[in-house]
Amino acid sequence: MALSVTHHQATDDFLQAAGEFLARREAEHNLIFGICSAIRLSPEAFGTHAPRFLTVTDDAAGVVAAALQTPPNNLVVSQVDDAAAVHALADAVVEDRPPGVLAPTEVIGPFLARWADRTGETAHLERVTPPERPAEGSWRFATPD
Repeated sequence: MALSVTHHQATDDFLQAAGEFLARREAEHNLIFGICSAIRLSPEAFGTHAPRFLTVTDDAAGVVAAALQTPPNNLVVSQVDDAAAVHALADAVVEDRPPGVLAPTEVIGPFLARWADRTGETAHLERVTPPERPAEGSWRFATPD
């Protein structure tokens, strides 16, 4: 199955193309949604470089992956519905040289391997260590004060 990468020029175009795909796993994509919202509210907050928005679609024109970057910040990659989309995304940004990549665990390894193959550079993986569970404290209802 052939995959196609599309570069979108604006937040609304990106969300028009990828919004339904991203919303199916909204919790996993809240960073992407949050960045898009911030760009809409204050585009100048991310500097003078235009944001990069990408979607990967399959033959049926369905989105199987998405990514965005607000240069000079890291590329943020979505969950991926087709493993080959990881290579398509890496290929699409190799010339842009993002400083880093934020991606789901199952995506980052193949992305970095493809990056290393295409650039000859050695990529390294940094891992975020989540806090111990359960966190201290207890739930309570919010009140006006």
